[in-house]
Amino acid sequence: MKRISTLSILFSSLLLLTQCGAPENMDAPEELVRRVTVDTEILQPENFRSYLKQVGTVTSDFDAVLSAEVQGRLIRFNAKKGDRVEEGQVIAKIDDAALSQEVRRMEAMVRQSKLQYDRQKELNDQGIGSQSDLDNAELTYEQQAASLASLKVSLENTEVKAPFSGTLEQTFVDPGELLSPGTPVARVVSTTELYVTVGIPSRYVGILAEGDPVKLQFNQRDDLQVEGTIQFVGSTIDPQSRSFEVEVGFPNPNEIIKIDMVADVEVVLDDMPNSIVVGEEYVFSKQGNMVAYIVASDEQGNPISREVVIDHGPVYKSETVILSGLNPGDQFITNGSSYLQDGTRLQIRTTSSESNASTPESALSEALNETL
Repeated sequence: MKRISTLSILFSSLLLLTQCGAPENMDAPEELVRRVTVDTEILQPENFRSYLKQVGTVTSDFDAVLSAEVQGRLIRFNAKKGDRVEEGQVIAKIDDAALSQEVRRMEAMVRQSKLQYDRQKELNDQGIGSQSDLDNAELTYEQQAASLASLKVSLENTEVKAPFSGTLEQTFVDPGELLSPGTPVARVVSTTELYVTVGIPSRYVGILAEGDPVKLQFNQRDDLQVEGTIQFVGSTIDPQSRSFEVEVGFPNPNEIIKIDMVADVEVVLDDMPNSIVVGEEYVFSKQGNMVAYIVASDEQGNPISREVVIDHGPVYKSETVILSGLNPGDQFITNGSSYLQDGTRLQIRTTSSESNASTPESALSEALNETL
């Protein structure tokens, strides 16, 4: 009975200490002093980059829909869809019979008016005839010559030509159809010189500049990732989207990337080498300051928390750059830091193979075993 009574008294005493905790300024057993279990890391300089991610569209300045410029029946296409065409190559031919005949008629009229003008000028030089007759003959000749030139332009426009080298991407009409001026005939594109257009929120005005590097990924495919360069930054803000346009040029030597493909755009906002970078969740606002915690030692050499006032910079993906307050080599407290004050005693977590540290619960168990 005496042994059971002693065991009950010891159990009650240890349980009371476990629940209430002993004040740190008392001479309590070391294993019963309140500690906070934490994880730590040794701070080392690293490169910090933050990105702005937007979605853009592949565009080309060499993408043209060719339309008929004269009225006439389409005779034929000289290339089929998908063919490579060169600049100036005739893609389609419109019937030119009526225009050719009109050109021959006008050429005859021009020759006649030229003879009349030359004859009137010769008479005028001899003092025969009036200046008015000479002026009229000259104007008739010039008007008919201008009409002939216009007809020749129309005759030339019966040939629909490629404005640049590229691919015949699409045809809109079939041979035999009667075309009017403005009727779409074909589309020619070139994918050798492409760029991505992307809208950037107006709050980033002044941050981006021509020549800045950009990462591009197309259609979420890992094999379609390229490095691009900003080649144009817009100077106006769209009133609807509150964004400005940026164009990103990129290499496309094998012409794998196509017009109108969707691109995930990563624009570098901050590039800060040799920076101290920590998790944003381990930085706290306290009495108007931003603070973090590192490991220090008390007078007895026990690990305690040291509250440090810090100044932080940009944040990206829950990581922030520390501009001041932390240094390389500091033992920075991560998990468990939200429970700390300046000077809190610490239990630094170790791996299970290394951890033999006592807790109030283990102290109670050991005491019971010794008593029993």
